[in-house]
Amino acid sequence: MADWRRGPALTNVRVVKAIDAKHANLAELLSTSDVRWTALVEQPRGDVWLADARSAGRWIIKSERSIGSKGRWRSAFGRGPRAKAYRWGQALSTSSLVAVPAALLAAREADGPRVEATITPELRGPTLLEALTHEDIDIARHAAEYAGNHAQRLLAQNVWNRDHKPSNLAFDGAVERDRLRLVDLDGLRPLAGREHRAVLRMLVSMVIETLGVGRPLEPTVRWRLDHAFYNAAGPKGWELLDDEINSIERLTSRVDQLVAGHGDPTPKRDPFEAERRRAAISGAFGDDADPGHTL
Repeated sequence: MADWRRGPALTNVRVVKAIDAKHANLAELLSTSDVRWTALVEQPRGDVWLADARSAGRWIIKSERSIGSKGRWRSAFGRGPRAKAYRWGQALSTSSLVAVPAALLAAREADGPRVEATITPELRGPTLLEALTHEDIDIARHAAEYAGNHAQRLLAQNVWNRDHKPSNLAFDGAVERDRLRLVDLDGLRPLAGREHRAVLRMLVSMVIETLGVGRPLEPTVRWRLDHAFYNAAGPKGWELLDDEINSIERLTSRVDQLVAGHGDPTPKRDPFEAERRRAAISGAFGDDADPGHTL
């Protein structure tokens, strides 16, 4: 059973910044008793909520508690994690690579602590983790190719993601090449000419999470994922590494070495739990999910 509540999980909501004028009323929307709140992820520093506003849509709200003087200072001067994520969303808003936050909010939790939060329209497709580990092997293989294409396009924006777990990406509806979006923007960083190292780290994150949840990639899916990420940096880029990764086979070997040296891959929280909570509300992808959804 999902943890849900009728009535606001956040109070004293104020829109700090919004992508446009029509989203400036989100504070009023979230303050009504008609919104159904579902806790998707609960963490010490902040939570992730699904706010179902009925005719006004479903929204993902990610909060960060302003703990201590340092936390309050960061929030006040726009240096907090949510403010940074909002700015990344604005920077990449036309790229079709990320789920763009509609607004940056300041609020209080229902039980008191101050928070800053981003609010983003819910994507109605599966996570990349679900797609890569799907029992339909064709879906999984296509998802692997789309993941590499997404990484290549991200690098073209001179950006990489240091927390590139497949659970941090999701499809906006059907599992199709141009529908994959990064939904957790906290790990985005400037690329600074490190394409080969960035791609290697992102690929390692992908493989570690699938192992950690007990769903290792089917061999042909793993090959397609490695192949797609190899192409993302380009063969010349790999020559810059000390061990000169000049083939897909060498990339696979290097990733396996890094994964083995990582230690226990078990995640601190089950990335499938949020999807189970969504499913408990209205089916895995919502009542009005994209009819073209392939899962």
